Amino acid sequence: MQGSADIGYKFTNWLSVLYRVGGQLYNSQLKAHIADVTFSDYATGDPWEAGNIASSAGGHTNATVQDATQLKTRFTGDLLVTLSPTFGDFTTKLILGQQTRQEYLRTTYDYAGALVVPGTYNVANRLGNATLAEYSSQSRLQGLFGDLTLGYKNALFVHASGRNDWTSLLAPSNRSFFYPAVDASVVLTELIPALKSNSVLSYVKLRGSLSKVGQVNVAPYQLQNVFNPGTGFPFGSQAGFEQSNQQNDPNLKPEFTNSREVGVELGLFDRFNLEAVYYNTLTTNQTVPIGISQATGYSTALINTGTMQNQGFELDLRTIRPLVNTGALPGMLMPTSRTWKVR
Repeated sequence: MQGSADIGYKFTNWLSVLYRVGGQLYNSQLKAHIADVTFSDYATGDPWEAGNIASSAGGHTNATVQDATQLKTRFTGDLLVTLSPTFGDFTTKLILGQQTRQEYLRTTYDYAGALVVPGTYNVANRLGNATLAEYSSQSRLQGLFGDLTLGYKNALFVHASGRNDWTSLLAPSNRSFFYPAVDASVVLTELIPALKSNSVLSYVKLRGSLSKVGQVNVAPYQLQNVFNPGTGFPFGSQAGFEQSNQQNDPNLKPEFTNSREVGVELGLFDRFNLEAVYYNTLTTNQTVPIGISQATGYSTALINTGTMQNQGFELDLRTIRPLVNTGALPGMLMPTSRTWKVR
């Protein structure tokens, strides 16, 4: 289930404020059981030596019952202040914002491997100790951001943005991180009308961008090594705990992706749009689990180590109008778009 609501007010033609809240709720409940079964001597004897269930179970299987619940909630709140004054041939748009996001998760599980009264599928009707588990987590992110766009004669545009996030998933020394972006574009055919005074070229746009994006790929409470109740415990009055097989790092940092892109868009013959783009992205500080010697007491370690680079060219050719109308059925047209990628 999800929902949202917003309230806004426009003070002037160039100043407005909007606050939006949203929420998501997921709730699931599971109950499953297996009946008590006693197999015949014939089935238990496995005359065909097929290794069937009856022979492997020793002629009898106990009734079992299990229950599981899961509750997940997410709350988001966004405050947006938009200023968009114009100054002659210049247009501006500034967005100042704040975001709050909070997530909560709770799961429970119980299992009984044998029942006292057959057919009564309730974990309280168990024989022996039940297997029980419970987990809950909560995380919060606060963000401040700004987004500025400047335009001149609808032909030259400069755009810049910046955001700073604070997340509860990381240690206090690493939980604040900033990531900016800037891009610019120029429509040459608007600045130099003579460029389109021919039947070949109708539109020319050049663009380029530099950006940095940060994210946190860490689950709640994944910075410290903790002990959890061991399998089969408590046994009677004895409690037992075991440590996780993964070694966690309290100094984990956010992942960052730096991107560079340049491109050109051309309008040809008043019919085709051709777009050519070169891009280069580099991701650092990827948070990944790696295998380590079990002599350390762990089998994996969660660290910042991954680096990935991706670069290539893209060519995209589209038609403004359909190339061919087949005439077979109304609206049936030949394909009008092709994209090529080189990496």
